[in-house]
Amino acid sequence: PACIQEPLDALAEKLDRPAKITYADLVLLNWSVTSEGKTDSKGAVKPGRDTLENLRIHQRFLAVPAEEWFFKMHIAMEGEAAECISA
Repeated sequence: PACIQEPLDALAEKLDRPAKITYADLVLLNWSVTSEGKTDSKGAVKPGRDTLENLRIHQRFLAVPAEEWFFKMHIAMEGEAAECISA
């Protein structure tokens, strides 16, 4: 509805951001490592099953386990790909 879209568009314009949820917003910028999680000396997540279990997803739409694991798997894939890009 316009009563939601118009203020959202105005805010997005002020923030110079799209008025939609992007992959980066939903997956890459939507998590943290719990206190038990493993990170390297720079604070980057070390991919692995034990690390996935120690990721905390901040915002979910459906709040079902499958959605959380979907996000976590993408975080792990991006972590693995980062090493390829820097090579």
